[in-house]
Amino acid sequence: MVNPVENLEREEVELKYRLNLSKDSGGAGGVTTLLPSSTYIPDSAQFRRTAGFGIAYLVMGNGQSTASVKRAIESLAGVISQEMNL
Repeated sequence: MVNPVENLEREEVELKYRLNLSKDSGGAGGVTTLLPSSTYIPDSAQFRRTAGFGIAYLVMGNGQSTASVKRAIESLAGVISQEMNL
């Protein structure tokens, strides 16, 4: 989870570099890429509280406090579905 107001640009640059770095040099060898920032799940107390009770997306309800988390989960699901050709 990420802090929704934090700028993650520096971390993203480092992660992209490491993902492209050869395996011999401690990287992933370019076999994967970083997902778009729209798929980052914002840190949410409600998400953490409900995670132990089943599928958090379903259990945490549809309140205003869960809207940003649910949008991020839906975005992540869309990217995964597209990448897997589902």
